[in-house]
Amino acid sequence: MADMKLMKELMETIRQKENGPQPYDTTAEVVRVDGGTAWVSIPGGEGETPVQMSINARPGDTVRVRVAGGQAWATGNDTAPPTDDRTANAAQATATEAQETANTALADAQRAADAADAAEASATAAQASAEQAEESAETAHTAATSALTGLATVEDVVGTLNWISEHGTYAATSDTEVQPGKLYFTRTGSGTEADPYVYTVVDNPTGDPSTLGYYELTGVDEAVANYVATHLALTDEGLYVIADNNQWKVLIKSDGVYILNASGQQVAQFKSYAQLGLSSGAHSVIDSDGQRFYGSDGTTLLANIGYGDGIDEQGQTATAPYYTFGTRNSNSAGNYSVVEGYACTASNWAAHAEGAHSTARGNSSHAEGGATDASGEESHAEGRWAEANGDQSHAEGHDTRANGDQSHAEGLYSYANGYGSHAQNEGTLADGDCQTTIGKYNVADTTSAFIIGNGEADPTFPDDPSTATRSNALTVDWNGNVKAAGSITDGNGTSIPWIAHGRVTGINVNANSSTTFTVSFNAPNAEPYVSATLFSNSSNQNRGLVSCVLSARSATGATIRVFNNSTSNLTGIGFVWIATA
Repeated sequence: MADMKLMKELMETIRQKENGPQPYDTTAEVVRVDGGTAWVSIPGGEGETPVQMSINARPGDTVRVRVAGGQAWATGNDTAPPTDDRTANAAQATATEAQETANTALADAQRAADAADAAEASATAAQASAEQAEESAETAHTAATSALTGLATVEDVVGTLNWISEHGTYAATSDTEVQPGKLYFTRTGSGTEADPYVYTVVDNPTGDPSTLGYYELTGVDEAVANYVATHLALTDEGLYVIADNNQWKVLIKSDGVYILNASGQQVAQFKSYAQLGLSSGAHSVIDSDGQRFYGSDGTTLLANIGYGDGIDEQGQTATAPYYTFGTRNSNSAGNYSVVEGYACTASNWAAHAEGAHSTARGNSSHAEGGATDASGEESHAEGRWAEANGDQSHAEGHDTRANGDQSHAEGLYSYANGYGSHAQNEGTLADGDCQTTIGKYNVADTTSAFIIGNGEADPTFPDDPSTATRSNALTVDWNGNVKAAGSITDGNGTSIPWIAHGRVTGINVNANSSTTFTVSFNAPNAEPYVSATLFSNSSNQNRGLVSCVLSARSATGATIRVFNNSTSNLTGIGFVWIATA
């Protein structure tokens, strides 16, 4: 409340400075003295005028009087100059500094200084005046600090020693000895435009100031008043703080602080949010939800660093920053997510979507290009219409699908469906786990380790892989069996026949009967050559009473019949077989 009162007094002082009488100095004769107040007769005045004393004076003395703001105080005694008015000078300096922010505070500080000077006349009055001076100086300092902080002005606004040094006036001192608490200055320079006077405070003045070329500061009150009058203006809108060149203004209103350019346009405002730039042009807004950057039309959102207002695809409010450079789809603000480009979605934790219409839905997923979708955890989709749906999967190219966990699909219309599978080139399907398919439009299975497809797309619907004619050029199963649609040649171009072989043991055949056994293989054609030979040491075999013959064959296997034409049951016999094509 005290600060508000001081601010109101500051505003009232500003009005008085703008509209009221200007301060002036005069001399007067002391009629009577009452404590710290002298009643004087001012030339041209009517009756007696009360003057606050900062010096010793007696009835009949001629004193120098300062009149400002409807108040007056004695600043010197021409009849009996004080022997030590250093305390008065210090109090007056304090009052001058306070007047730069609030004239009322200056008056308080000056009265405190006057009371401090009166300590020479009365010990009790001196103690009371010293306490009053300390309290008033502290109040003035608080008011000045509050005003500077509230107005967000620079350090060199009225009140600092540098400002006083630049705007006050100086005169050679007449003091024959150093006055305690008084500031003395030395002067350098020639006083020309090229070499102006520079006044420097003497840190520890000693000796006779008048013979040492010391200067003292005078005329500060007028400089302060002129500065306040030309740099502060109180209107119905609020308080204006005006720059020296009148090109920029700061407007302090009840709802915030505004910065205006020479045309009166608000180029920045600081309220419940901060805005830099004109609303009709490129500008940035900072609020509790983050920071947004708008284009030259004032409405197109170019970039956004969000916090708190975004919603992810589960409808949860974001609780951490997310970053947008371009445009982000609604309900797609994952914590720590990043969007770059147009109409992209990054809706999960640390997801990253870039390009146009790309979607990164898995945690730490990355989608880039055009309309790609990375839904698996730590998945990566790139290209056009590529989908990485499995965890740690990777889809790249055009309309590819990496559906299995840790799968990889690349090329055109290639689908990697098994975990750890790999489909590449055009229209290939890798349905088996850890399976690799290459070529084009293969026949899918889950038993092969490696497939080369040689199918063809439907010429009527080339963009629909479901209508393609599928076939395989070569397959390799997990047992190492190779099946080729054509011949396999050696380095000289000679065809290498397809060969499969095996062994069957532990056969039991009753006397005068037979039994069959089936062997499996994958021949390149439907009628491979198959033969079988017994390897038993039975004497009946030696006499031709036991034999084995091919009973049936196909591309996937053969049936072998074993005959026992003897009169004894046979056990533990066996045969080997071989198939070629």
